[in-house]
Amino acid sequence: MKKLLLSLFVILAVSSCTVDQIESFKEETNPQSSSAAPIVFNLQAKHPDAGTKAVKAGWENGDAIFVFFSGAKAPKFLKMTYNGTEWTTAEYDGNTATPGALGLKNGDAGTMRAVFLPFGSNATVSANGTNFVFNKTYYAYYLTATLEYTVTSNTISGAFEMTIPDNYVQFFVEDASAVDEAYTLGCDAVIPVGVASISSDGTVNETTDKTAAHDMPGYAYSGGYLFSGKLTSWSYGSNYYFAKKKTSDNSRADYFVTGKTLSSHSSVKLPANNDSKWQAVGSDKLVQLTYDGSDSNLWWNTCNYGQSVPEAVGTLYTFNAANSLEVSLPTKEQFESIINNCSYTWLTIHGKQGAVVKAAQGFLFLPAHDDNSGGYWSSTEGGDSKAWYFYFSGLAHNTSTAVDDSSYPVRPVTLVINLSTCSSAVTIPSGAAAKVTGSKSDCVVTVEGGGSNITLEDASMHCLVIQGDATVVVKGENQLKTNGSSSIQAKGAVTFRGNGSLTTYSLSGTGGEYADIKFESGTYDFQRYGITAKSINVTGGNITSQGEKDYSVTAIKASDSIVISGGEVNATGDLIGLYVSAGNLTISGGIVNAEQTRGFNPNTDKYALAGIAVNGGWLTISGGTVVATGNFGSGIGGRGGWAGNLPATTTGIRISGGDVTAKSNGSASAIGFAGQGNKHGPHCGDGGITVTKDISSLKLVSTAAAMIQTNNTDSTCKITVDGVENPTASSTFEHLNLTVSTTTNENDTWTFTPKQ
Repeated sequence: MKKLLLSLFVILAVSSCTVDQIESFKEETNPQSSSAAPIVFNLQAKHPDAGTKAVKAGWENGDAIFVFFSGAKAPKFLKMTYNGTEWTTAEYDGNTATPGALGLKNGDAGTMRAVFLPFGSNATVSANGTNFVFNKTYYAYYLTATLEYTVTSNTISGAFEMTIPDNYVQFFVEDASAVDEAYTLGCDAVIPVGVASISSDGTVNETTDKTAAHDMPGYAYSGGYLFSGKLTSWSYGSNYYFAKKKTSDNSRADYFVTGKTLSSHSSVKLPANNDSKWQAVGSDKLVQLTYDGSDSNLWWNTCNYGQSVPEAVGTLYTFNAANSLEVSLPTKEQFESIINNCSYTWLTIHGKQGAVVKAAQGFLFLPAHDDNSGGYWSSTEGGDSKAWYFYFSGLAHNTSTAVDDSSYPVRPVTLVINLSTCSSAVTIPSGAAAKVTGSKSDCVVTVEGGGSNITLEDASMHCLVIQGDATVVVKGENQLKTNGSSSIQAKGAVTFRGNGSLTTYSLSGTGGEYADIKFESGTYDFQRYGITAKSINVTGGNITSQGEKDYSVTAIKASDSIVISGGEVNATGDLIGLYVSAGNLTISGGIVNAEQTRGFNPNTDKYALAGIAVNGGWLTISGGTVVATGNFGSGIGGRGGWAGNLPATTTGIRISGGDVTAKSNGSASAIGFAGQGNKHGPHCGDGGITVTKDISSLKLVSTAAAMIQTNNTDSTCKITVDGVENPTASSTFEHLNLTVSTTTNENDTWTFTPKQ
C-alpha cells in the first residue's frame, strides 16, 4: 500500500469537506438469526484536507480503516477497505471475516471508533482482555474519528471525519530505493508513538515505551521514507538536530537545522539521502568547518576520541595524556577560529546536553562532560603547569587555561591532504594526524618530526618521506600506489596498519638504515628495491618484497634484527631473500616464503647466497611455516664474517619449531654456511647449526653435495641434529620428522632416517 508523501512544513488540516456518496457493500445474512436481514454499512470516511500535493490528499487503493463498536466485545470489529472508488466492508471475529460477527440488529445504538493505520492495512486484531490490540505496533501517525450510530432498517450510515491527533509531526526523506525499515530517525523534539490498543469504549491508547530522541522507524512511501512521532511540547523552538541511522550497517548521518519551527500537524521535508547536508558521523568520520578564513586542510572528527557517536563523551584525560594519544588536538587558535566564525547553540542530542558549533558549511556536536558544562583540551601549553582548553556552559563559551592535570575529553582534528591540489610538495607538521587522498605523480609528502599518524586513502604520490616516528594507516582497497621510481623513506619508528593495500618501489631509511619498521595489518607490495631498515617487526599483514636484478641484491634487509611472529612475508631477492646484516633473525610464527634467484659473481657479490641468511648473529626458527629456497645458494644460510672483512663473531642457525622446508636448487646445501658447496664459504664463528626434536616438520631438498653443511675448513662449526653432534652418514634421528630429497650421491651426501 502506498504511504504518505510529505513536503516542508505543511499543516494537516482537519476542516470538513463534501463527502462523495458511495454505495456500501451489502453484508451476508447474520448467521445468528436466519430470519433477520443482514446489516448494511453505508459508511464513508473523509481524509484530512492537505491543501497541496505535498501530503496525501485522499485515500488510495488498499487503504483500510478498522471500526470498533461499543457493545461488541474484542476481537469483533468491522473493516472498511478502499478499492480505488468505494469502500467495501466486512465484519471480523479476530482474524476471520465472519458475516454478522458484530451481532447488530435494528434499534441497536452506540458509538463507532474508526482507526486508520497508514502502514498497517494488513494488520490483524486480537483481544487483550476487553481491549482490541493489533498484531504489530506501527510507530507512525494514525487517523481516527468517532460517530454515534443507530441501526435503522438494518442499515448503519455515517461519514467519519478522520483527523490526526494533536502534536503529531511527520518527516519525509527522498530516496528512490526506499525499503521499509531501512532507516530510523532520531530527534530530541519528537517521541515515536503508535497505537497500543483500543478500549471497549473506543478510547485509543498510545504506546508509552519510547522517549524523546528514540529512533523512529522509516516507512517507504512514494520513493522516500516517512518518519513520524509526537512533539514533546506543542511548539519546540527553532533549532533541531536529526540523527538518521541505516539499519543494515548501523551507519549514521546527522543534520542540523536552525530557524525553523516544528508545530502540531507539521509535515517536514528533510534533505534527500544523498544530500550533502546529511553529515556522516562515526569514529573515523571527519567534517570540514567552512567559513571565511578557515583552514582548507583542517578537518574535525565528528566524535570524541575513541567514540562512535557524537553524543558520547568518552574518556577524560589530563593535558599530557591527551597529547600523547595517536591523534592531533586542535590548537588554541583553531578553537578560537570556530568561536569567532561559527554559530553556537546549546542543545540536547539523544538525551545528552552539549554545544552545536555550526559553520557556513559543516557542524559539530560537542557533548558536555558535566551536567551542563564541558571543556576540551587544545594542544597549546599555557605556562606554569597550565594548558589552554575550550570551555562552554550553557550559552557561555570561550578559551581559557586550566591546570594541566585537570581532566577533559578530546575532540581530535586531522589534516586532509588532497594531492590533486599539490604543486610539488606537501609538509605535515610534527605530531599531526593527516589523511592523504587524491593523486599527483610529482608530489612529495614529507612528515616532519615525530608522533604523526598518517592515513593513506585513495592516494597516489611520488614519494612519502617520514622524518620522525609515525603510524601509517592504509585504508580501503588499492589505496596507495606510488608512481615512477617512487618510494617511502623513513627515519625513526614507523608502524604500518590498516585494511588496504600499498604498492611502491621501496621502503628504506633516510640517510642510512635508520628506520624501525613494524607491520601489524594490511597488504604491502615493494616492487623493485625492497625493504631496507634498521629493524623489522612483523606481527600481521601481508608483505611482498622484491629485490630486482640491477636494483637490489636483497628483498628484505635489516641491519640489527628481523622478528616475524605473524602475518605473511614473501621475499624474493637476487642474492638473498630475507637478510640481517649484523644481528639476529627470528621467526616464531606466521608464513615466510624467501627465495634467492640470481647466480653468484665472486668479483662483485660479497654475500652468502641464501633464501634466508644472517651475518654475525643467530638465525632462529621456533614456529610458523617457513619455505627458504636458494636457486644458486643455500636455502637457509649464515656467516660470521666475509673473507676477514668482519670478525668471526658468534653466529649460528637454530631450528626448534615450526614447519620448515629448506631447498637448494644450485650447488649449495639446503642448510649451511657455504655459499656454493664449500667454495667461498664464510666463517661460522662458534655457533654452528642445531636442529632439535621439537620441530613439527623439516624437509631438506638439495641438488648439491650436502643437506646440512658448514665450512669444511672451520673445525669450530658444529652440526647437531636431534641431539646427535656432527652426525655421520648413517646417523638415525629417532624423534625428528625429517624428509630428505637429493638428486646426487656424492661422498658427503647424508641420508637421514627419520623415526617411523
